[in-house]
Amino acid sequence: MKCRVGDLAIVIDAFHRRNLGHIVRVIATHDGTGDIVFPVETGQVWLVEAAQPLTWSRHGKR
Repeated sequence: MKCRVGDLAIVIDAFHRRNLGHIVRVIATHDGTGDIVFPVETGQVWLVEAAQPLTWSRHGKR
């Protein structure tokens, strides 16, 4: 993804289809630590800020 911290971006690839099309502000690249950990094959993951809630799954729960 060709964006930088502070940029506005449109979600074009998401595990949950309902997140597609949301406009978000890029906060940082995810460093792979903390409560949210993604498999290596996921690719680059960004931490973002959104005006509307985004859908997440954790341990099989949304």
